[in-house]
Amino acid sequence: MHISNLLFLIFSSPRLNVVYTCTEDIEANGMIYAYEIHSDGSLTEIGAVDAGGTSTCYLTISSDQRHLIAVNYWDSSLVVIPLSKETGEFMGEIQSTYDPRDGKAMIAAAKKDGGVNHSNNDESTIAQRQVDPHSHALVLDPIEGCVAYVPDLGKDLIREFWYNKQDGTIGGELNVLPSGLCTGKPDGPRYFEFHPKFNIAYVVNELSSTVSSCDS
Repeated sequence: MHISNLLFLIFSSPRLNVVYTCTEDIEANGMIYAYEIHSDGSLTEIGAVDAGGTSTCYLTISSDQRHLIAVNYWDSSLVVIPLSKETGEFMGEIQSTYDPRDGKAMIAAAKKDGGVNHSNNDESTIAQRQVDPHSHALVLDPIEGCVAYVPDLGKDLIREFWYNKQDGTIGGELNVLPSGLCTGKPDGPRYFEFHPKFNIAYVVNELSSTVSSCDS
């Protein structure tokens, strides 16, 4: 088991006893691991792939169970990895990548290079955390599963993308949504979730320690 720096866990469909997890590292690309869950609760690794970016922080499985989408916080990239619908195993390496930075270099330095500690929440740290885009999650719409909502902590907004379920690609930006009440103070959206019954979505804002609700 790779437990030293695991960050996020997500289960496959109910019919498959598979769980996926990722490692977080600001210096090296994250890794995504797949484990088979046995009846006694023990795990067996059944696959591993490179996450294609640093500080991997969130995993999503498409509604048709054919792709896993990973979010890399530090460089903000979104990557799509093919899955087997029958076994839940990885069917290859990264299939497609979307880069909200369009290949531009990061402005802020990593901590090891003189950057700030992201665990702090003072004004100077927040200013550096928001000088670059930082994708923090990706949630697909619960109806068709083809619109991806991505909280961007760095740019203080929710990005809305088209997700092509057929070829497993993330298209251009469709729209941007505010992450809070637009008070002029930083919110830093981290997570996004739909209500299971009502047409409402919720945004967890890390920097302002608030939860916003949106009528969808």
